[in-house]
Amino acid sequence: MKTKILLLTCLSLSGLFATAGSNENAMLKPGDSYTYYHYFFNESNFEPGLSPGNGIDWLFQNTPDESAFVVEVKDASAHPDASNFPSADLVITNDFFSTDYLGALNKNYHFIQSTSNSFVKYGRVDIDETTNNTYVNIFNNPEIQVVFPLAVGLNSHDNWSGAYYVPERNGSVYWSNGSNTYEATDIGTISINGKIIDDVTRVVRRRVYAENAAFIDFKLHDVTYYEWYVEGMAFPIVSLMHKKGFSGNPDEFEGYFIDNAHLATVGINEAKNDISTLQLYPNPSNGEINIRYELFNPSFVEISVYNTNGVKVERIVETEQDAGEYHINQRLNLSSGMYLINFKHNGRSETKTVVINDRV
Repeated sequence: MKTKILLLTCLSLSGLFATAGSNENAMLKPGDSYTYYHYFFNESNFEPGLSPGNGIDWLFQNTPDESAFVVEVKDASAHPDASNFPSADLVITNDFFSTDYLGALNKNYHFIQSTSNSFVKYGRVDIDETTNNTYVNIFNNPEIQVVFPLAVGLNSHDNWSGAYYVPERNGSVYWSNGSNTYEATDIGTISINGKIIDDVTRVVRRRVYAENAAFIDFKLHDVTYYEWYVEGMAFPIVSLMHKKGFSGNPDEFEGYFIDNAHLATVGINEAKNDISTLQLYPNPSNGEINIRYELFNPSFVEISVYNTNGVKVERIVETEQDAGEYHINQRLNLSSGMYLINFKHNGRSETKTVVINDRV
């Protein structure tokens, strides 16, 4: 049985709201704002891996005082229905919201976005002292994050949650510690550029961390990510970020929020009781993990571990199994980090995230 619900979710400065509505066109449309952050420090334990690729160069000059734009970057090779997704799709309005952290108006912006297999490169925002224009330097240790909807993702067929602690880091420049929590909520269908995509899982991820940098006041960061994942892909098809509780001067931090970007969600489905659910515990783990699942019918079962770049790093199960309940105690000989455990059976594929921390 399927329950059809029509939702319109809107991310604003005060959070995520759900109201009745519809959107027959693109998920994000020209005129919508987007989220842009300039970090003096960026905790990158679980950020997507960096990969060289084709660069997309955006130059915005003489922008009006009140403005906004939206850009969508999609990699056709990363989508199972690649023929219907262009490799890059740029949708820009004539305006760009260009007020900096202190309210000063920056007229010219120059952004570079590099993608390869839907990996995003980040860089640092610098100011040309001669022209006073803002531009972006791309480098491997990011200090800026630009968030756009990408046609990639990861699917989980049931509700799950997890948390990990970011240990204190010491150095000549900064220290930081904090925590992350993850919670998967609805499974449903979304519309992107008029295309309906089924079995999408929404994941809410919250990062709370403290930072102290040399010559800079102590800062507390509270960031909430709203991400929509689909099966068989490594990163979300949509990622929205909301940050609050920051301080500092514009050379260390700037933030622009999505204040009117709308996501049309249709067809929230009831969980199917014939889907075997993969259970992982403890999570986070020191590398030793228990895996439980139930098969309702005989099936060829594959359970594999992938890193966040989509590379298979370990195979746990690859065999024909009868219907029944299964329990596996597995030692993963992997370094600390986040990994994806993929469970294939009966023509279905289910992926869950496991965090390995050798301090647990």
